[in-house]
Amino acid sequence: MSPLIPGRPVGPEGPMTPLSPFIPIGPRLPSGPWGPSSPFTPREPGNPSSPLSPLSPRGPGTPWGPIFPGHPRSPFSPLLPFMPDSPGSPADQGNKTRTDHQPLQLSYINQASPY
Repeated sequence: MSPLIPGRPVGPEGPMTPLSPFIPIGPRLPSGPWGPSSPFTPREPGNPSSPLSPLSPRGPGTPWGPIFPGHPRSPFSPLLPFMPDSPGSPADQGNKTRTDHQPLQLSYINQASPY
């Protein structure tokens, strides 16, 4: 019989089951805007089968991050919002695609390096 780790309960798969006595296991209770959830796995409202973290919420339809307005396929995090190139809001003025630049010249890559 293998020795047990003190303070770790034995799960249904034996002593190596990754359980911790510090994580309460119990019924899921309503919690804030997340809908039915436990304190550790908040779930998206209307989608009870998607576990979410309160620190990195995900919008519906993408496994990467929230969906930003006007760009439904944006995989960026809330800390790095994506501003689409659209003529409209003043916030997009600094993000427009330039059309007056020359193609980047990369011919120097093929030259022999003196070092």
